[in-house]
Amino acid sequence: MTRHYKEDESQSEEEKDYRSFGASPTYKGLLMSLQNQLKESKSKIDVLLSEKLNLQKDLETRPTQHELRLYKQQVKKLEKALQKNIKLQNLISQNKAEDTEKKDEPSKDNQQQALIDQRHFQDLYKSLKILSAELVPWHNLKKQDENEGIKVEDLLFIVDTMLEEVENKEKDSNMPNFQTLQAIVSHFQKLFDVPSLNGVYPRMNEVYTRLGEMSNAVRNLQELLELDSSSSLCVLVSTVGKLCRLINEDVSEQVTRVLGPEDLQSIIIKLEEHEEFFPAFQAFTNDLLEILEIDDLDAIVPAVKKLKVLSY
Repeated sequence: MTRHYKEDESQSEEEKDYRSFGASPTYKGLLMSLQNQLKESKSKIDVLLSEKLNLQKDLETRPTQHELRLYKQQVKKLEKALQKNIKLQNLISQNKAEDTEKKDEPSKDNQQQALIDQRHFQDLYKSLKILSAELVPWHNLKKQDENEGIKVEDLLFIVDTMLEEVENKEKDSNMPNFQTLQAIVSHFQKLFDVPSLNGVYPRMNEVYTRLGEMSNAVRNLQELLELDSSSSLCVLVSTVGKLCRLINEDVSEQVTRVLGPEDLQSIIIKLEEHEEFFPAFQAFTNDLLEILEIDDLDAIVPAVKKLKVLSY
C-alpha cells in the first residue's frame, strides 16, 4: 500500500511538473504509457519473486537423496512386516475357523491337539536355535523358560535375525564368513597353546601386554645404543653382540696385563696365591689406615715418613 501511495504521489508530482513545463499532450501520453508499463513490469517482478520464494520453500521441505534412501529402506521393512502380519492374520483366521468348526468336539481332543501343536512349536524352536547358532553364533538368543509356551513371535524373531544377517552378508561381500573366523580362532589357539575358547581373550590380552613390554625394551635399547628408531631387530642384536665382544676383549686384556701372557695353569696358580695373600694384606692395610688416622692408601707412605722424621 505504501508503494502504491508513493507511486501515486510521484505520478501526481510528475503531472504537476508536466503541466508546469507546458509539455504537449502527445508527449504526456507517451510518458503515461511508459509509466503504466513500468507499473506492470514491477507487479510482474513482485509476482515472480513471490513464486521464487514459494519454490525455495518447497525445495527446502523436500527430502534429500540420503533421506529418500532411508525412507525406501523403511518402506521395504514395513512391507515385509505387513506381509508377515497378513500371513499371521490368515493363520489366525484359519485357526479361528478351525476352532469354530471344532467347538462341538470334546475339550479333551482340543487339549491334546494344543499339546501336539506346542510340541511341534518346541521342535521348530530347537531347530531354529541350532540353525541360528550355525549362521549367527554371535547373537545370544534369549533362553526359553520351560514353563512358558513357545510363541509365534519368538520364532519370527529368530527368522528375522537370520534373514537380516544373510541380507547384510550379501550387501557386504568383504565380510569374512563363519568358517574363516573359526579357522583364525583355531590357528590362534594352536599358536599360543589355548585349549578352550574361553581362554582366547585372556591370552590375547597377555600377548598384547607382552608385545608392549618388548616394544618398550627394544625402544630403550635403540636409544641407549644411539640407533635409529626404524632399525630392525637384526641390527639391534648385532650391535649388542659387538658391544659384548668389546667388553669381553677389554676384560681379557686387563687380565693379561695384570697376570702377564702366561698359560692358564699359571694364571690359576697366581689367582690362588692372590686369594691367600690378599686377606692378610687387606687386614694389614686397614690397621695401618686406622693407626695413622688416614683414609687413602696413597697417604700411607707420607705418613710413615713423617713418623720417621719425628722419631729422630
